[in-house]
Amino acid sequence: MTGLSDMEELLGRIENKAMVDYMREAIGCYHAGAHRGCIVLSYIALFDDLSQKLHELAKTNKTAKKISKDVKQRQNDQEIFETYMVDQLKSAKLLTEPESSMLEQVRVCRNKAAHPSGVHASPEEARFVFFEVIDKFLSKPLLLTTQAVDALMERLENTNFFPTNDIKETKDIVLSELAGLHDAAFPYLTEQLIAACNDSTKSVAQNARRFLVGLSYLQREDITDHLRKRLVKAKADDTDFSNIIVRVSAANPLVLSGHNQPTLLRLRSLLDDAVSEAKPTVAVTQLSHPVYLLNAMLDTLDQKQVLEAFKDFAEKVVVKYRYTGTLVKLLDGSAELKKLWLSRLKMEAGSSTFDTANRFAANAPEIDDLLAEIIKPRDAFELVVAVCDAADTGAFTSRDLRSARFSSVPVLRDLAVQYAEKYPKPAGKLVKDAGVATDLDEFVADFLDDPD
Repeated sequence: MTGLSDMEELLGRIENKAMVDYMREAIGCYHAGAHRGCIVLSYIALFDDLSQKLHELAKTNKTAKKISKDVKQRQNDQEIFETYMVDQLKSAKLLTEPESSMLEQVRVCRNKAAHPSGVHASPEEARFVFFEVIDKFLSKPLLLTTQAVDALMERLENTNFFPTNDIKETKDIVLSELAGLHDAAFPYLTEQLIAACNDSTKSVAQNARRFLVGLSYLQREDITDHLRKRLVKAKADDTDFSNIIVRVSAANPLVLSGHNQPTLLRLRSLLDDAVSEAKPTVAVTQLSHPVYLLNAMLDTLDQKQVLEAFKDFAEKVVVKYRYTGTLVKLLDGSAELKKLWLSRLKMEAGSSTFDTANRFAANAPEIDDLLAEIIKPRDAFELVVAVCDAADTGAFTSRDLRSARFSSVPVLRDLAVQYAEKYPKPAGKLVKDAGVATDLDEFVADFLDDPD
């Protein structure tokens, strides 16, 4: 049961600070042993607060507007309005069943306390009413209402609802919209947004998807759970929702965890397709880009979990975007993915297929400045030897890279030189086995030394 110190702490949870004075005075009554006074003041604060919330809701909701008008009239006429207001709010589904039930309990306690029936209010009853009034009502920002969500959904048709694509700014807009909703309305909101994702009106569908991404980016546990169940699990079998599932997952990868095997199989297929179908025009900074998603997954989830549940996806991303700087940077945190990436580069650099070998020679400069943090000197030396081998085979871009003494990849070249200087015997063996020079000295002089 709530104690005296707890009663003081509860005041900090009250949303409408105008109600704090009522409740502080109620505590004063409790301290003085006036338990009836504590109950009555809590009751007054409760219905004043409900009236104000109803008035705010009336600005956007026709049903609430009518109820508010009738309640106001009853108040002005000095008539009892509380029971009428509760009945109307309950009938309009602006209150949940548990909330309506609690209001009835508070009303019964208040009636017992407010009339000279010979029944004295106990300390326990006073504390009960005080706690429930704050916990169930005064601490909530607004009334629960599906109508408030419906009003929000109607506004999604507005083309300037989200004036920016920036995820942080989208999150801020979503937060401001949620301020007008009771937490218990979030499941209904989520369902409505999902249903609107494929709306025939382009702005509605687009804004619904952005809103879902913004919700996900909040990374609130309750919202994450709603999205995990109602979107990711429920729609994983529907390719119409593939893109939004990818974006919501990139905003908060936790929605990908905790699924059963059938859902996991569907998600694997969905993510694999996301890699295969990714358009080159999509920037790596966008949530729908596979590299962005993989990076977010490795940052948020346990790496072992990612590689066990979504190994094919991770490997496909590494292979497809092996020359993308953002991808290369994230490899430093994953030995398994780095090993895959490096083996792919070595195979490509020394390939006997011209197009394959030329691809490495052409793209290596794009990631050269990152190599010092990712690969070891031996790896660099092996890559240089592989390029020279491909050049001997006839790969023209590999020949150009070798002829320029690897000047366009200075980090790679310097690492290779370090290895040759520190480990001449194994370096010489690599050169001899590949047949790219008679010995290490010749190899370094012909291909790695700066001619100046």
